[in-house]
Amino acid sequence: MKNNTWLAGEHPRNESDYTAPLFIESTGISTGIKGKNNYISGHIAQGGFTWILSGTIERTVGTRQILAGPGHFFFNVSGEEVFFRVVSERCVWRWVALSGPLSDAILLSYRYARHQIPDHPYPTELFAKLDELMSRSSPFHTRLKAALILEILAYATGAGSELGESPKIIDRGLSLIKRELSNPDLCVDYLCQHLGISPATLTRIFRQEIRLSPGRYILNLRLKEAMSLLSGTDLPVLEITAQCGFRDPKTFSRFIKRATGTGPLAYRKATRKQNIAESEDSGKSL
Repeated sequence: MKNNTWLAGEHPRNESDYTAPLFIESTGISTGIKGKNNYISGHIAQGGFTWILSGTIERTVGTRQILAGPGHFFFNVSGEEVFFRVVSERCVWRWVALSGPLSDAILLSYRYARHQIPDHPYPTELFAKLDELMSRSSPFHTRLKAALILEILAYATGAGSELGESPKIIDRGLSLIKRELSNPDLCVDYLCQHLGISPATLTRIFRQEIRLSPGRYILNLRLKEAMSLLSGTDLPVLEITAQCGFRDPKTFSRFIKRATGTGPLAYRKATRKQNIAESEDSGKSL
């Protein structure tokens, strides 16, 4: 895999060569296949960081094994021993190898956990700019790349997985569900992949914190959204179906009928009739 260039034996250039406090030795996107090119182990010559784009890896942090899923971020300083392996069928990650007189100090100065769950999405455009600049090595472009790395690191701001399990996971889980409610792929497995935990752990935390399973919470939120859109808007049922995360209108209709006893259009008609009646009664009472 490309990021094997991080392993010991690769030596950064002399300090006199640097024109910035940190230097981007290399960057790229690598793919690991379970059971094939599926792990990295060894002492790392340069510091750097990794951003998981898809799939899941297991990473050793001290004596703990942590699952890292899409969007997760982790870093290492130079000389550290690093181990991670691909546990999904396929995993893709962005990596950046750093060196320079202050590279380790800069990474540590952010006070990030070694395994971080960012609050912000992967900064695609910033990495694209970095890729464009990598072939340029003038002092100006070296400093420009260093500044860009600082901006990229700002997007890694978030909760460290070492800082406590339940509150962090439930907050991120609920935020992810609300953000992805219209995504038909949203389910317990989807949450586990993005949060980097097992279905059993996720279910335990949800039941502990909100007294519901994650699957039931998703269905309840979709039902609430559907009933609100049907009664309060003129959106076509097909559009509401998509906004509530259903691919098939027939499945959506059965979902509404099981919950309300009637189909979407009949539910819309009944709730509007009821709203009109309540409004008229309220006017009479005044």
